[in-house]
Amino acid sequence: MTDINIVSYNARGLRVGHSETDRARRLVVDKLLETCDILCVQETFLAKQDLEKLNCIHKDFYGAGESTTDLSTRIIRGRIAGGVAILWHKKYDQLVDVIRLGVDWAIGLKFTCGDKHFIVLNIYTPYECPQNEDEFLNRLSFIMSFMQDNLSTCFFIVGDLNADVTDKHSTFATHLMQFCHSNALILSSKALLPNNSYTYISESWHTTSWLDHCICTADAHDSILGIRVNYDLATTDHIPFSLCVNMNCIPSVLPVDYNISTGKIAWDNLTEKDLSDYCYQTNDMFSNTYLPKGAISCRDMNCKDPQHGIELCTLYENVVKSLLISSKPLHKTILHSTKPGWNDYVKEHHAQARRALKAWADAGKQRHGPLFEYKKQANANFKHFLRFIRRRENTMRSDSLARKLGNNNVKDFWKEIKKVNNCKTSLPSTIDGVTGVKEITQLWKEHYSALFNCVKSDISDIGSIHSNENVIVSPQEIYHIIMTLKDNKACGMDNISTEHLKNASKKLCALLSMCFTGCLVHGLLPKSMLSVILVPTIKDKAGKISSLENYRPIALASSLSKVFERVLLNRLEEFLLTSDNQFGFKPKHGTDMCIFVLQEILDFKNSRSF
Repeated sequence: MTDINIVSYNARGLRVGHSETDRARRLVVDKLLETCDILCVQETFLAKQDLEKLNCIHKDFYGAGESTTDLSTRIIRGRIAGGVAILWHKKYDQLVDVIRLGVDWAIGLKFTCGDKHFIVLNIYTPYECPQNEDEFLNRLSFIMSFMQDNLSTCFFIVGDLNADVTDKHSTFATHLMQFCHSNALILSSKALLPNNSYTYISESWHTTSWLDHCICTADAHDSILGIRVNYDLATTDHIPFSLCVNMNCIPSVLPVDYNISTGKIAWDNLTEKDLSDYCYQTNDMFSNTYLPKGAISCRDMNCKDPQHGIELCTLYENVVKSLLISSKPLHKTILHSTKPGWNDYVKEHHAQARRALKAWADAGKQRHGPLFEYKKQANANFKHFLRFIRRRENTMRSDSLARKLGNNNVKDFWKEIKKVNNCKTSLPSTIDGVTGVKEITQLWKEHYSALFNCVKSDISDIGSIHSNENVIVSPQEIYHIIMTLKDNKACGMDNISTEHLKNASKKLCALLSMCFTGCLVHGLLPKSMLSVILVPTIKDKAGKISSLENYRPIALASSLSKVFERVLLNRLEEFLLTSDNQFGFKPKHGTDMCIFVLQEILDFKNSRSF
């Protein structure tokens, strides 16, 4: 893959006028298009009706843009203000997707080549003055919000930011630098260009400023071969700058599959009969579970009989096995349509079309006759209403969200929001130079083994224990703990979810009470209960996604281990003393309270300072 040349230029109008200035600016654009692959233009001065003309600026380029003015709604006086456009070479058209952000001051382009991709955002911010400060900050926040919601991690943000980084007294420059620092972004133009660079020449005062910039994520910054200000093309006002991107340095990413089947049971979609059958099946299997009387009746806190430990672990495994076997019939393929309006308009016609297709197939699939005509008509009705909801998808989705929120259906409201914003970050195919599924898995194993065992602890002999007080776990305690667990949580390695426990027979509580009591008496836990799934999660999307240090592990523990942890917490909570200054991991406390206290102390001190 060849290098990609990206150019940013505030053209102050793409229309060809009669003045010398207009002709000079158009000549600059033509000159830039001879050498670049992607051209980002600010202040196009084009109306919405003229945006199609972007495809005619150069014979080798396509274009797309956003405008501030719609000539069909009003008559304007003077020139059309603002507007942004992005043009790309026709040879890359199959690799390019235009990104609309829904604003008239920004437009994006996604460039995909095989397993590599990056996004170019072309933005324009207002000139610096106190009245525009809030708008400047709002636009920076909007861009950051878009980046966080997007699955890509490789961004080039270019354009006229109207923030002079050479002026120490520039408020916008201060905000821009703080924006990059707070969000772990790199102001690549300042990092790769000399400090005496400038991209603007004042016509009135003949002074220079550095207003046009490139902001990048870490991966994008590392792929830049160089940035150059095209002083040789300076005419008036803004001077274009260009950057060369090395595609070989863009990290390769794995494709995101949104339809991966995790095998998780859709408990919310099960019928009362399904749940009743599951409960009956678990009751039957629990009744036939072998109970090791010697192990579960032993109350010797110093018992050293290894057979008791084996029997307790076997009992635990049999309980897990019973839950899994009983839930096998519940693993149904339930079709969910993310299209709003499906249940109201399409569901019935879809079912009718399926019935008609089956009847026609059972009759021999003849190409004539009433069954064939009925199948055609049913299929036509289904497609008609499917097109109907697709055309009105945004309106129907908004109505659906409004109804859920109005009915205080918070759970379904946020569930639909997650569907709309289902942006899974693409994972790199290489981590610290290691490629391949097995190789990367081994890398994570070695990394976390070293990380979690970096502190050595000596196990000391605590001697004999003479009291077995509070080791008895009652079925009522188990039941209460299970009912307080949250639903719709990820399963551990045993594939047992919270719903498995809540919908099972009440005999589960009795079996767990005997098992957990035996575990407390003998001081042991089954290995399968302690096993967790470690999921590496990206810490910072703006950082290097192929770096081992940019990931933090999330442990997915089993639901039964959470039950046992709560059993321990019920017995140890009164001994867990904390400082009044601790806010995290404490009931009815949070780090936001700590931040509030700190803010109050600072305000108090500042109000009394001289």
